[in-house]
Amino acid sequence: MVSKRLLALSILLMALGPPAFPKVTLREAVEKALRASPALAAQRLNESAAEVRKAQAEARRTFDLSAGGFLGYASDSPHILVGDVPLLSGQLAEDVPPDHVLISTPRVMYDARLGLSLPVSAGGGIRRTIEAEGFGARAEADLTRAEEESLAAEVRTSYFAVRGLEARKDSLARQREGLGRRLEKLASLLRQDLIRRTDVLETQLQIDEVELSAIDLERALAEEKIRFSGLCGLDPGDVEEPGPASAPDLATALSRLRTGHPLLRYLDAKSAQAEAARKAAAGRAFPQVAAFAQLHFGRPGISLFNQTPQLYILGGLSVDFSLLDGRASATQTALAEIEERRIASRRDEVLDSAERDLKRLYAAQDAINAKAAVIDRLAALAEEDVKLKTRLYEESQIPNLDCLAALARLEKYRALKLDLRYQRRAVVEGIAALLGPGTEAP
Repeated sequence: MVSKRLLALSILLMALGPPAFPKVTLREAVEKALRASPALAAQRLNESAAEVRKAQAEARRTFDLSAGGFLGYASDSPHILVGDVPLLSGQLAEDVPPDHVLISTPRVMYDARLGLSLPVSAGGGIRRTIEAEGFGARAEADLTRAEEESLAAEVRTSYFAVRGLEARKDSLARQREGLGRRLEKLASLLRQDLIRRTDVLETQLQIDEVELSAIDLERALAEEKIRFSGLCGLDPGDVEEPGPASAPDLATALSRLRTGHPLLRYLDAKSAQAEAARKAAAGRAFPQVAAFAQLHFGRPGISLFNQTPQLYILGGLSVDFSLLDGRASATQTALAEIEERRIASRRDEVLDSAERDLKRLYAAQDAINAKAAVIDRLAALAEEDVKLKTRLYEESQIPNLDCLAALARLEKYRALKLDLRYQRRAVVEGIAALLGPGTEAP
């Protein structure tokens, strides 16, 4: 009984077909692309390495605990002869020669050491180095965000390119279907000797031209789908088309660009890193002071002539001052200044290029909006023209080519309406990519 129910359920599920899985959002597709990108994975490793360098620099301001020791043997060692101590003359036996060794340091020596060292003053070098590595870590994080924004814009732009090509493909299919119906009607009229054969041939020629365009379009669509799938691993048909989006006005966008462009933030952080590195290099010209404390156990100990091992403590301040470093500090400072100027030049270049791109995008958006209004009017006129010319053709007042041209114009304007819609979305995505995080379209 149970098996019959299971069989009936299986047949019912097969009849209903495969389950419909919900589509993913475009934002989820972007997030998938960000996770899958090898280039982004490499950049995130650079970001992690920068954080490690920052932590390494911060560790320089804390104490350093070290351990060490040595074991050695000397064939000769410091010693005191009887003749070196005049006070002993007359107090020793007469047979003791003056060159007799009275006392000497051990021939076998060893020392175990446990030490603490804490920097006291480094001319600001340690603090500036920490700042430089902090700016470096921030720069790598900003570069990661810049690459993420670039990839996200590429995914979104590719998606809307696919949708635009699909809209054109649907338009050609509608045109092909309309021409097919017209061809059937004309063939019927030809069999009744009501029209000329050239009308049928002209229509068939138009159908073949549409099919030729469809082949080229199919190839372009396949290439764009491959590009999209390569970015995020999804088929564009599995992604739900997002709702409409808009961009701020040009003045607001330009203001955001100067503070929000991911690559500009990266360059600003790199400039601050170069400035901190220059100051850190200059700080090495000042005295380097450190406090230290060491616990020793060895032979000899404090007394060089003590033969028994001793436990003792040493502590104090160490001061290092470079008198001649081969112009190393000056060279590092000069290189840091050159890097600052190079970054400033690069920043100006990026900003100028980004502003030009932004203005071009807004000009394209204005043109698209203007064209959309005109296309709406043209589509309405073309639809009326098709109805009029179809009637005139049926009354044998105009040739068939006029009807075919009117039909082609109507479908062209209908396709342009959809194409402009996706062009507008692509422009909005391009603007969002330039303005940085928080401004992207949904």
